[in-house]
Amino acid sequence: MLRLSSWLAILVGAGVAVAQVVRNYDNTERWMTWGIDVVAGLLILGCGIAALRKQNTRLLPVGWAFAIGLYASAFLTHVTLLSRAKGDWHENELQLVMILGALLVASTAGLVMVMLAPKPKPA
Repeated sequence: MLRLSSWLAILVGAGVAVAQVVRNYDNTERWMTWGIDVVAGLLILGCGIAALRKQNTRLLPVGWAFAIGLYASAFLTHVTLLSRAKGDWHENELQLVMILGALLVASTAGLVMVMLAPKPKPA
């Protein structure tokens, strides 16, 4: 299960980092608001790669926990905004809520897989 969580971390991390840069490449004046998502994506990506290479598996749950906190906060914020949104803004918020919900579910699944993975036997 550790390998599956590691591959999921690579997939989610790379996807989030690339998607945020592509989505916001012309929004550099607000880089601090979306830059944290890039940092989170790169953190999860790095943790997944390190776990696959068996260099350090202890960082993977930390990366997942950080991602869960970040995506849960964003998800709840945008769910709240959804009730006030009208027209095109409502459609955009709904799409963002769905994406953030999927990231939250994937991150939670990744953390659960790490936590339920059997401990490696000492050499």
